[in-house]
Amino acid sequence: MNILFIGDIFASAGRRIVADHLRDIVETNRIELAVANAENAAGGFGITPALAEELFARAALVDRGRLAGFQDACRLVEAEDCFRDAFWCDVRPLVQEWRVSKGLPPEPLAELRASGYVERIRHQRAERNEHSLTSYA
Repeated sequence: MNILFIGDIFASAGRRIVADHLRDIVETNRIELAVANAENAAGGFGITPALAEELFARAALVDRGRLAGFQDACRLVEAEDCFRDAFWCDVRPLVQEWRVSKGLPPEPLAELRASGYVERIRHQRAERNEHSLTSYA
């Protein structure tokens, strides 16, 4: 079994490199499983659920039939465009539609802010840490 390990995907530049080259690497090396360290995909702040949803949605938008046709004809520039078309697409409306279809809020961060949770937990942590030597949550 051929396994590809991607050491780190950092910020938009790392996401762009993966989008532009992963498919070719997988096909050229007959990769059966790819494991990626994507914890820095949001620029060092971890991968957010929203970013993960967007990455999966973009991958699903790749026109695989069209891509295979270009690859079979060795039309590599057009094949690359299949990825670029999908990965430069604003998928946020599609992700929101998917969330609603699953009974989830269309804008999770807005829902979180409106819930009051952030303010409550900030207050609780401030009280707990009031006499601490550290401010770590």
